[in-house]
Amino acid sequence: MKLVLIYGPPAVGKLTVAKELVKLTKFKLFHNHLARDLLTSLVGESDKLYRVDIPLRKNLVRYAIKMDVMGLVFTTCYVANADGRKYLRDIANIVEKSGGTVYFVRLKTSRNELITRVTSKDRKKFGKFTDPKKMCKYLDKHDVCDAEFKYKNSLTIDNTNISSKKVAKKIKEYYKL
Repeated sequence: MKLVLIYGPPAVGKLTVAKELVKLTKFKLFHNHLARDLLTSLVGESDKLYRVDIPLRKNLVRYAIKMDVMGLVFTTCYVANADGRKYLRDIANIVEKSGGTVYFVRLKTSRNELITRVTSKDRKKFGKFTDPKKMCKYLDKHDVCDAEFKYKNSLTIDNTNISSKKVAKKIKEYYKL
């Protein structure tokens, strides 16, 4: 399996870029909110969701491998701490132990741009927060704006002034997907 793991802060455009990349590659899409939405539909919002959310995501990647999914675009928010690094390493290990390859893509933009983008109407339908004040609190609490995960296959793209189609094309060309 080829897994393109797109990460970055909330509202940076991970899902928008992922959808465009899926169009170009015919890979499957596993975006950040699929697992979370499933869990919240069962148990509601909880600070304890991460205890089930992370293992669920890992198991879904394992399942995709067992089902011979050839390509997967996976989006997630990355917090630069020990848990965040372990989570991304674990995903990479799952794919690589099966003989697959992981391609990391970090999307970044300015804090001001994130606060502007968080109000997008598309975010609401996925249960994402859309309040600039909530975004500021989140950004102040978590190291996500400059959080970079160093790995052998890593690409960083500042998508402040680049369309999602152009970003997806860059990813496809850079990794020869």
